[in-house]
Amino acid sequence: MKFLIVSLLAVSVVNGISVRGFANTNAVRITYARNDPKCTAMGPQCADDCRTLLFCSSFSSKPLSIMTCPATTPHCFNGACTSTAGLCKTGPGGSTFKCTDEGIFPDPSDCTRFHICEADSTAEDYQCDTGFVFNSILKSCQMGKTPCTKISCSRASEANTFIAYASNPTYYAFCMNDNGVFSTLMFKCLYDKFEEFDAKAKQCQFKCKAKGTFQNPADCGESFSCSGVNAKPVTAKCPAGWVFDGTSCNRDADTCVHKPKGSDGFSAPEPVDGAAEILFNKLKNAIHDKICALDNDPTKCKADTTITADQYREKSADEVNTYLVSVTLTKTNPSTTEVYHVKLISDLSDAQAPIEEVDKIDGPKSVGEELKPF
Repeated sequence: MKFLIVSLLAVSVVNGISVRGFANTNAVRITYARNDPKCTAMGPQCADDCRTLLFCSSFSSKPLSIMTCPATTPHCFNGACTSTAGLCKTGPGGSTFKCTDEGIFPDPSDCTRFHICEADSTAEDYQCDTGFVFNSILKSCQMGKTPCTKISCSRASEANTFIAYASNPTYYAFCMNDNGVFSTLMFKCLYDKFEEFDAKAKQCQFKCKAKGTFQNPADCGESFSCSGVNAKPVTAKCPAGWVFDGTSCNRDADTCVHKPKGSDGFSAPEPVDGAAEILFNKLKNAIHDKICALDNDPTKCKADTTITADQYREKSADEVNTYLVSVTLTKTNPSTTEVYHVKLISDLSDAQAPIEEVDKIDGPKSVGEELKPF
């Protein structure tokens, strides 16, 4: 299927590139550059949309030239295009969508729009082409008028401030009433592959989506048995200290199929192994280079240091895996160690062009400091 997304104010075409978690062959993001962006200083500078680079002279507030940052470095900061999001904050006219979590969200009032939220709570807005609506299950624009769910918070009462998103109840809305003025906040269930929002209970609950026995994603020691699709799940608990391994209770804690997430959506810290270790080794040189780039003498740093991965936390959504990794930098002369937190991205939504990259470096950190999203 061919997808086309049309920008309202400024067009930035992405050809053959997969927007993180949203597979498409032709797409343009909605940007909010002013119709008349103005220069405030001589030289290159970023427009209020944080996506547009202005080239300015000292003679006029009108830019000599205007450039939309390319898909490989789509964010503008400090007069240059960069691949790192969140450094620049959008000015007036930016996205008004309020992010409640990282990932893809349908628009609550417009079936042709969706939003991609970054870890720093900034949103990027997208518009499907005429004749298409956004399918939040497939995470793609689909030809036709369905599925389409619109949420109107203007009709919500104080006793019914939560509304399920009917076409995909892994999403739900909270209608915030501020002295009679309603605004809509979109949320998604923490374990969206297993849960759906129950409007009566006002919380996400496990949903039987197939016949079988499944681990409670929030508790390694609990399982749900389903006699069929939409059946009422029957709960079972393993003995204390045991975990459900997908078939039965097991003493080995490592056999827990789905590691419970923290309130931030990431798994609990654990030693680096498996997919996280493979990705770390693939990107080891790039990680080392980026850490040493923070040193006063990057060349000497790279020659005199080694890096090792200690712990990691993982968050998966829509074939995109985000890893927070605690990395130790060991110096040989003098003999010292420093700890850095590294954010790695593995985007497999486009099998022909997978993305594996070092997203951010944070540090140096204190030894034992908690791995948190950054």
